[in-house]
Amino acid sequence: MFSLVIFCQSNEVQSSYHCEKEGLTRCLNTVGADLIGTLVTDRHRQIAKYIREDFPDITHLFDIWHVAKGAVSIDISAYIYFVFNLFFNL
Repeated sequence: MFSLVIFCQSNEVQSSYHCEKEGLTRCLNTVGADLIGTLVTDRHRQIAKYIREDFPDITHLFDIWHVAKGAVSIDISAYIYFVFNLFFNL
């Protein structure tokens, strides 16, 4: 296991949203995709699609913090919707 820091400025790509994919692309080019068996990232949709389509041999996993954060957000929004409907009868 190792860490690699690659920088990408938002003026180098279309927008700051695209910096994450550009950073990963640079990392894979620097390290070599053949050496990576498993990649753990946040739940960035663009990265998930990129890995799935361009690097099918790499196992892509989501880190547990972002998965849990998403689950909590969904549970809270459902709860708020339930309470709102209970009191205001929408």
